[in-house]
Amino acid sequence: MPKQMLFELVKSFPRRGRLVPGLTLLLLAVVFCSQVLAQTQIVNCDAPVQSRKRGIAVNPPMSAADFEAVAPGVSWYYNWGATPMAKPADVTMDFLPMAWNGASSFQTALTSYLAAGNRPWRVFALNEPNLRGQAFMTPSNSAVTFKQVKAICDPYNIPVIAPHMAIGSATSDSITNCYDPIMGSNVDYTFQEPFLNAFLYYCGATTPAGLSTHSYGGYGEITWILGTMHTDYPTQKVWMTEFNHSATSDAAALANLIPSVDYCERTPWVEGYSWFMSRLSGDPHNSLLSGSGVLTPAGQAYVQMPVHDTNLFYRIPGRLQAERYVTLNQMNIAPTADADGLADMISAATFASVDYNIQVDSPGSYLLNFRVAGAIGQIKVLEGSTLLGTASAPQTNWSTVSTTVLLAAGTQTLHVVLLANAQKLNWMEFVATNHPPVLAAVANQSILAGRTLAVTNAASDPDAPPQLLTYSLVGAPSGASIDTNSGVFTWRPTIVQSPSTQIVVVVASDNGTPVLNATNSFMVAVLQPVSPTLNAAAISNGQFGFWINGDTGPNYTIQASTNLTLWTPVFSTNSPALPCFWMDTNFASSPFLFYRVLLGP
Repeated sequence: MPKQMLFELVKSFPRRGRLVPGLTLLLLAVVFCSQVLAQTQIVNCDAPVQSRKRGIAVNPPMSAADFEAVAPGVSWYYNWGATPMAKPADVTMDFLPMAWNGASSFQTALTSYLAAGNRPWRVFALNEPNLRGQAFMTPSNSAVTFKQVKAICDPYNIPVIAPHMAIGSATSDSITNCYDPIMGSNVDYTFQEPFLNAFLYYCGATTPAGLSTHSYGGYGEITWILGTMHTDYPTQKVWMTEFNHSATSDAAALANLIPSVDYCERTPWVEGYSWFMSRLSGDPHNSLLSGSGVLTPAGQAYVQMPVHDTNLFYRIPGRLQAERYVTLNQMNIAPTADADGLADMISAATFASVDYNIQVDSPGSYLLNFRVAGAIGQIKVLEGSTLLGTASAPQTNWSTVSTTVLLAAGTQTLHVVLLANAQKLNWMEFVATNHPPVLAAVANQSILAGRTLAVTNAASDPDAPPQLLTYSLVGAPSGASIDTNSGVFTWRPTIVQSPSTQIVVVVASDNGTPVLNATNSFMVAVLQPVSPTLNAAAISNGQFGFWINGDTGPNYTIQASTNLTLWTPVFSTNSPALPCFWMDTNFASSPFLFYRVLLGP
């Protein structure tokens, strides 16, 4: 929309979209289906998912922080013209240009935008041609302009969505006394369908890629008008490029926004929709943004609302919000009154159900928690026709109930059945059920000080698949250690640690959530070696030597002294084979020497 039209639109939009007197509000049976992505997408349970359908009708300014705030859930925007706004390079949001009316300036701007190499996936044309103050063009002139815009886009294979209608309008604001080629008489176009019929007649074989409407009457009006358009034009994709509910509170805004977005996301023939607008002056409840990059409650909901895609799977374990379903039956959605979460899925009949796509990396047993309220009754979980588990809600107030389910590895769809009418489901949480390792007992040990003790500890994990196990010691004797991967305990007690009895405590730990342990202990009796002996001393060729005997294992250190007070190490060997002979090659350097042997370590 041109800037000069902005304030008029803000003032006038509450009256646009009123139901035409005499028309009956229809409740349509909804066919639930998912839009299809090119390939399977796996995300974490709490990951934001950008919707291909979801857009925003924006009004300047839009800061870098604004784009960053809305981009996690919104994939495109438009501003009623062909000049995009500056946005950060790392923000993925498409700009869809519009030729607002039949003025040549709009087509010139669009031509320049496409010639510059830009390739939007859709182009819009004609903003509310049936409403005074907007494009305000007859069906025949609208068809002429559409064909001109399509001719600009055809070389680039870009589909054009046109026109973008006000649902209905007062006679004074409508195209009146206009010849209708289908009725064969002059009519007043106070409702969009006759206008669209005439428009398509004048288009002939050059048809648009989709038709769009604008709605300001709330969820009931949205389902009615979008359903009506699909019934009347079944070969056309349907768009809603403006919708808002004129709410006077945040709660009222959410009460309409959440089911409206949910409906558009799960309805396959709705190709796109956009909220009006990013900011509305003096209206914080229906704006998506307040301060720079600050989402209002409506903005938070608009960004967080999920897509319903058959190829989108949520990786567990984790907490999955109830509105992240893939298909549903006899269910409604509404803002939650619980302390956490965005929306509740509410059963509209007994045996209502919702289906959820999940990805299981580690097969096995999972604790499945449900956050429920509203009605006392059971919740059943199935995979195909196999019942996995049943939980019981014992009260109408919010509570968390649980069951245990055994899940195979890979992608799968869980069928969740609410057996009671008016049951509310806020979220469900998958918690991997972890079991502690099993650590085999080890017999008590004995070891001579100076020798090395090696004991193998063997643990197993009962989970399927088994988790990674590591080993550690608690309060280990000085010098003792354990291999964290193999569980082999090694210790070479020192001489000063003998004689004694030491307790060895071994812990095997898994890598589950939470980490679980198994503990075993065994006793080690540390024996004291016998005192070494020196014998068979002899002098040969001016060198003095003697034989050393004792227990094998300890280190043997020979010290020499000239006064029996100061001792100097002259030889040391680690765990020698005994008996062993040692000779002092420096014997002749001293008039007399004394020798002794010490054990170590």
